[in-house]
Amino acid sequence: TSATAAARSSAARTPSPALSPAPSRPPADAQPVRQLAAAVQLAAGDAGFSHRSCQLHEGCQLSAVHVRAWGARRDGARSVLLVHGYPDTSEVWRPVAERLADAGRHVVAHDVRGAGRSPAPRTLAGYGMEHLLDDLRSVVDEHAGGGPVDLVGHDWGSLQGWPAAQGDALGGRVASFTSISGPGIDHLRPSPGQLLRSWYIGAFHLPGAPSLARAALGSSRFRSQLDAEGAPTDATWPAPTLGADAKHGVGLYRANVLPRRLRPRPERLRIPVTMVVATRDRFVDPASIDSAASWCDDVERVEVDAGHWVIRSHPGEVAAIIERRSSRPAPAAPSPRAR
Repeated sequence: TSATAAARSSAARTPSPALSPAPSRPPADAQPVRQLAAAVQLAAGDAGFSHRSCQLHEGCQLSAVHVRAWGARRDGARSVLLVHGYPDTSEVWRPVAERLADAGRHVVAHDVRGAGRSPAPRTLAGYGMEHLLDDLRSVVDEHAGGGPVDLVGHDWGSLQGWPAAQGDALGGRVASFTSISGPGIDHLRPSPGQLLRSWYIGAFHLPGAPSLARAALGSSRFRSQLDAEGAPTDATWPAPTLGADAKHGVGLYRANVLPRRLRPRPERLRIPVTMVVATRDRFVDPASIDSAASWCDDVERVEVDAGHWVIRSHPGEVAAIIERRSSRPAPAAPSPRAR
């Protein structure tokens, strides 16, 4: 399909009113997944959500990823799956998840492999997109009733959301996709502004980059930058594992960016797509986000006057955008799901 195919675009510049405000690593396991016990309910550390582990499908290279859930699952209602970016953990979603749960939604978020409480792969190949999609499939099957879900990704969570939402990649498990500050690697045409903003991606491919990322992002200066952006930090975000998360997460870039830019595999997105554009994003050029719109059958563009961590600085607006868009009926299911 040509990348220039027309998209039905409704360019909404103003999001819906915010929802009601909400109250304020283990080592990698090399044992085959089939030998693992079923997912274990872990102690809930905070009111309103629970911690769980998620057993992964055969061949995922890891034993499990750590999962959080807010709200209660209801028969016939779709869950919302939130996927975080670099160098975050699922904790970054807490303000958005609480608002969605208060609105009656069941919300699931997991620590991406190598982040937070999820183990890091032993090899660079373990960060490959095919394994990230396997993780999404496992989380949906174990903690969201097998789907379909309303998928929401921020930063690297959005980058893996694009291939998850295209075609029949997850076998009908995705009903809608909200992309926040993360155009798909396969779908975008990098603008000059994006090339300037993405200088650090080249740096991540240099020797010693993981250790340098750990030192830079694990510093108090990074927290000060978040506060200055209007994304207030606290005792739980960024996570206490930030330094290690920054180091491990470099593998996401090394395993995926060059291979997928050299041999992109874009397919059309047939489900409803919302592209949330943070107009003051230091890392993502809106022109690059817009370049992916032609791959979507049904796309809506929403601007928020915010920086890159819009999900922390404007959680009410983001939750309202997710809820409004995902309240549509799920599209007709394609062929039966394949595991």
